Amino acid sequence: SAEPAGGDQVHTVADVDGTTREGDAWFVAERDSRTIRWGAPGPHDYSGELAVEGSGAGSQVTVRLHTEHVDGPAIDRGLDETLAAIKRNVEQGADPAAP
Repeated sequence: SAEPAGGDQVHTVADVDGTTREGDAWFVAERDSRTIRWGAPGPHDYSGELAVEGSGAGSQVTVRLHTEHVDGPAIDRGLDETLAAIKRNVEQGADPAAP
């Protein structure tokens, strides 16, 4: 879960391999550039960006991640699962005018 904590800050609670972890992070959505950025301070120096650009008759989504965490295959699996979920939601016809 993620709850607003003032400004761009969010308080997060996650289940990581059966262990509950809490922390603080930041999240910024930029409607004009169709970009979101996020990150969390800590030992893994985690941050990311997702940008949507027009591409022909559709859209192209670009995701950039930065982390010092060394489990690359697990990160790749998580990213693949997240992008597949985004694709499913888009293909189900979510209202693009919704906030």
